[in-house]
Amino acid sequence: MYVRMHTNSVQQCNSAYFFKHKKLKRMESIRSITEAVISTILKNEGFTAVDNKALDLFTTSILNYTVYTSAWLKKQCELSRRTSPTLVDASCLMQEINTTAKQHDKSSLVEILDKFNSDPLTQLEIEEEVSSDTDHEFISEACAQVEYPQNYYDFLPKLPPAHTFKNSAIKRKITDDRAQKARIRNEQIKQVVENLFSIMVKNKKSPGYANYLM
Repeated sequence: MYVRMHTNSVQQCNSAYFFKHKKLKRMESIRSITEAVISTILKNEGFTAVDNKALDLFTTSILNYTVYTSAWLKKQCELSRRTSPTLVDASCLMQEINTTAKQHDKSSLVEILDKFNSDPLTQLEIEEEVSSDTDHEFISEACAQVEYPQNYYDFLPKLPPAHTFKNSAIKRKITDDRAQKARIRNEQIKQVVENLFSIMVKNKKSPGYANYLM
């Protein structure tokens, strides 16, 4: 039995490693295909070389946008209670992308980069504010300064004292004591016998039956 359990655990580990390795290889292939597509687009735009760091950043951005798009389609399917997206979802997504693209000017990537590099850089100077005692005061009228930290137990109603529940059903513990029951039964039998003899003395005769002992 131990050998079988050990074999099953080893098989599960191997299958998990296989799927994880397969998923990593699939992601690497998708990333390499994306880099090839980006390189082709840059070459068609007129670029002769590209930095590896910039290409990696561009590829990561596109993959993240792809993941965002897939999550958007999955959310639409969950809201519509469907198992897979339809052409309507894809058309809505394409319409949103086209609407976003129309807001920008139709210019090549080279022109956009040249325009970005030609803009002058302005240096901003930030003055450090001198801290004073008035900075710690609350400006809003809806706020109030707390003099001491308050515990949320202070807002709860106070409980009654402990002796309130002393004789209640919550604290009373009822146990099945056989010795006490036998003692009470013996006292009752003794009282019945005494009553029987009292009746015999007063009547000066014995009863026809003595079932009083039961």
